[in-house]
Order: sequence, then structure tokens, then C-alpha cells
Amino acid sequence: MVTILSKVNRLLLHKEGRDLRQFFYEGREIALVGAGPSLLFWKNEISRLKEKALFLVADIVARGFVRAFGAAHKMLVFSVESKRHSYLISLPKHIPIAFYARGNLRNLPRYNPVYFFALMAEDQPFLKLPSPGTVMGLALAYALYLLRGYGGVLHFFGMDLAFLDGMVYAPMVYSFGGGCSRLHPYEQQELVRSYQRGTSFIKERNFVIRTSAEFLQARQNILQLLKTVNFPLEILNYSPVSLPLPQVTQMIPEFS
Repeated sequence: MVTILSKVNRLLLHKEGRDLRQFFYEGREIALVGAGPSLLFWKNEISRLKEKALFLVADIVARGFVRAFGAAHKMLVFSVESKRHSYLISLPKHIPIAFYARGNLRNLPRYNPVYFFALMAEDQPFLKLPSPGTVMGLALAYALYLLRGYGGVLHFFGMDLAFLDGMVYAPMVYSFGGGCSRLHPYEQQELVRSYQRGTSFIKERNFVIRTSAEFLQARQNILQLLKTVNFPLEILNYSPVSLPLPQVTQMIPEFS
């Protein structure tokens, strides 16, 4: 049975939906911003890139990113959730959103420009992307779509897919709330989450890093996706969790 909500969703998509293929960017440099703990290490590099690169940002960290670093000159927020959330509330109105066509439309703010995309094999009239299993995996698939044929440079910020120092997410994720308080600080809550979800491990040189089974699978999917690239591509990885591919340069933060 077709519900009233699904009818409304289809009407809104038909009336308001722009295809993600209509989003314009002709540069060759793209920064992907996930919500991993290592995002905090790279304020100078992010500030340097803000005026020249396209920033593809995960919805969960978008508001915190803008508050911490300011909005990038060219920025697109990726959102895929089918469940209700408040990640996009109060996002500056000029920042566009790349939104999954089968996502929950109630998560969209009222005034931001919206571009819809779908997944491979779905019967949707929008750009179809392969899904490596996370929102940043989809952002990566879109970045490769933009750079196809010509090549370019990708910057990976906060794409840890692992729990660093007992943290699942960067603190700026909690700019929209999260139940943090003096008695229950986010560090304590994150440590509990990391042990609850951290059932898998990534071997990194002479030690292992705790992660979730979902993150571990997404990491493998992203590696497989990158192995299919057949054009010149340079990747600068700003996470301490390395990506074992020849086109990846591992960056090391400089602390003053």
C-alpha cells in the first residue's frame, strides 16, 4: 500500500528535486570531510584549502565544521539518512545539500538548495552512485564522478573509519546537542560508545586500532572503489589510519 507520506515524498521530489548532475564544479581539487576524531588536527590545512577546493562534508559534522572552520567557498553537504535527525537544522542557507532520493525529506531545512542522488540499480531519475557503505563513501563516489577522465587531487579529512583515543566522532559533532554535560562529558560518552561498537580491529604497523564491523567493511569497500580508478588521481590522507594504495600520500600533522 502506498502511504500518504510516500506520495508527498514523490511530489516534493518531482517539484523541488534537482539532479546532483546539475551541481557545477570545474576544479580539480576536492576535500572530503568526515566526522572522525582526527579532523581536529588539521585546522591550518583546512583553512588553506577553503578558498580553492570543493568541500564535500558529512551531514553529521556539517554544522560543527562551519562553526569551527567557517564555511568553505564551495561546499556541499551529503545526507543519506532515512531516519529523522537534526543534523541539518540551522545550516547556513546558502550551503547546498546532496540528498539521497529515498532519504527522509523531513530532515531537509527549508531554504537550502537541494540536489538529489540515487544508488546504483535504483529506479530513480537522478545521478546514481555506488555505495561503499557510509555517507563519506558516497561523497567519494561523487568526487570520482566529478574528476573522471581528467584526474585531480583528493584530500581526506576525518575519514578515519576507526575509533582514535577512545573517540568515535570529533567533538564538533556535538554542536547540535548529544546530551553532553559537565557530569557526562562527550569524552566519557565516546569511550563507552567505542567499546560498545568496537568489535573489530585494523592492523596499523605494529599495533591495532579499534573500529566497528560496519566501519571495517566500509573501509574495505572504499579501498576497492579506489582500485577501480583509471585516471590520474592523487590522494592526501590526513588520518593516522593509513590507506594502503600507491596513489595515497600519508600526511602527518605539525603541532606547535
